[in-house]
Amino acid sequence: MRARPRTRQPAAVTLVAVAGVLAACGGGASSRTTSAPRPSSTTTAASSQPAALVRAALARARGERSLRYRATTTYSANGAHLSLTVSGQVTGSQGVQTITERFPTGSGHVTVELLGGVAYFKGDVQGLEHYMNFPATAARRDAGRWISVRRTAGTVYREVSAALTLRSAVSEILIGAPFSSAVPVDAASGVATVTGKLTGQLPSGVSSESATLKISRRGHGLPVSYRARVVGSGRSEEVVSVFEDWGRPVVLPAAPSGALAYSAAG
Repeated sequence: MRARPRTRQPAAVTLVAVAGVLAACGGGASSRTTSAPRPSSTTTAASSQPAALVRAALARARGERSLRYRATTTYSANGAHLSLTVSGQVTGSQGVQTITERFPTGSGHVTVELLGGVAYFKGDVQGLEHYMNFPATAARRDAGRWISVRRTAGTVYREVSAALTLRSAVSEILIGAPFSSAVPVDAASGVATVTGKLTGQLPSGVSSESATLKISRRGHGLPVSYRARVVGSGRSEEVVSVFEDWGRPVVLPAAPSGALAYSAAG
């Protein structure tokens, strides 16, 4: 799901959109980084492989039947530190997602489901107000209620249902050229690390950006994890996603009954 559909210009769960949110906030600086692979446990793939590895891994990923993922975004601006954790399980046409947003004054929670071509979401007061951008009175009134969003809602439907199908979730992996020529491969796990550029539209004032995709060189050669980071104008953002259980059966709930139509909510 992409956040804040009621603005009609939703902020995405992906790093690019989080950067857009921070562009409006301004200030602050903080980010989590990952350590480099230990030389003693890695080998290096040929320099011509990065782009081909990424293309092949994403193509295979799009062809899978199901996926479980967990994405954690951390960002800082204007002295405030916020985080967003999204856990989902998806198939080719359906999926469920739980979202937790933590901010200086508390936290909010939202559950999102895409079932039978209809998107549903339910949140607590903080989740509806801070994440979904509901007015405070509407958030209190509609907290705990399932709200349905149909395709006729257009942009709102697309944003609420984002990352709730397998292809949509895979499309959140934004990495492109130029790639680092070295592709370390961990000898123990058989995981290759490809480092490139964060693709997509970035806000003005970005001084540095990067994206890293870890790909298993064993089995089907699927993505293992993804990390992207942007820094600039006194702000920093990072998203780390972990992918697992590719192709394994996913048990989805029945569609909620008695859901409130989105047009009547908020």
